Amino acid sequence: MATPTANKPQQQKITVASIAEQTGFGRSTVGHVLSGRGQELGIRPETIDLILKAARENGYVANPLARGLRGQRTNAIGVLWTLDGFANGESTLRPLTEAIARQGCVTYLFDHGAMERGPLEILKNLQLRGADGVVILLNVPSVLDIPGMRDLIRSFPLRVLVTPEPIDFDADIVVYDRKAAQRAATEALLQAGRRRLLYVTNHLPPNLYKFHTIQETVAAFGHGAAADAIDLQRTRLRGLVDCFDADPRCAEADAMLFSSDDYAAAGMRWLHCRGRRCPQDVAVVGFNNSEYACVLTPPLATVDRVDIELVEQIDQLIRNRRSNPDSDCQHRLVAMRYVPRESAGTVQEKTP
Repeated sequence: MATPTANKPQQQKITVASIAEQTGFGRSTVGHVLSGRGQELGIRPETIDLILKAARENGYVANPLARGLRGQRTNAIGVLWTLDGFANGESTLRPLTEAIARQGCVTYLFDHGAMERGPLEILKNLQLRGADGVVILLNVPSVLDIPGMRDLIRSFPLRVLVTPEPIDFDADIVVYDRKAAQRAATEALLQAGRRRLLYVTNHLPPNLYKFHTIQETVAAFGHGAAADAIDLQRTRLRGLVDCFDADPRCAEADAMLFSSDDYAAAGMRWLHCRGRRCPQDVAVVGFNNSEYACVLTPPLATVDRVDIELVEQIDQLIRNRRSNPDSDCQHRLVAMRYVPRESAGTVQEKTP
């Protein structure tokens, strides 16, 4: 009599449904968390933690990348960047994602605001999705000091960090020197005879580096020069006139530096409506070198973010890392530039 062969039980496939059953949450909730949209959709942090923990313990892998995980490469790169309405938006992200796509990679794009709320969650989600690379804009390098952050970044074979200043970290790094350009703009105003500089921003905390650079440059210059700052608290462009009218510092300034070209253009219009000439009475400097800056009247002096060069350097680093995964980490420098134009012209003698 033949002895029946014992059938080896097959390992149960881990799915969204099985994690939902295990944790007691709905399938849609589990699906949103595993797709990285938990915070965006307002799911409670403790719920997100429980679902991600269950997924890790069960070895869950997002289905579109499962086959790639069994091979050598998933061809997925997470991009954590800044999406704040104007800076590093269309001008950087579209060419960057297109460059990554040309390398045959899938791009997962995350708002840097979400990163500030929960960078560890985002990186863990990328791990679950099987991403083998990350490109991270570190506007504030201290993000690396979050417990566990460095180890999570190191878990990705391909890692490119974009930082405002050099840092010591084992990753491919692109440094964009933002202070030098802001300092050059401030020095040009001071050399032209401006003494009451006013920095105007719509959200001061992430732009403090600009104001601090202005303050340091003014302090080193001396000669009775002073710098102050106004935070418009994300005021819409149409409401800027009231903000400028309400703050006496705007009427006293002989130079205004703005955190974006949009707000600089609005400031120039306000000056014109109030009968103050630009640049004779007030010099104006923007930030971002938008495509319309050179066609304003007068043409707007501004800081160029050199987006094209930035994308080119990131693209080269990704290609090098994919071709030579064991090569030494590389550091690249992309220096922002001050673009002088008529809006920041020299002080002229006023007609009596």
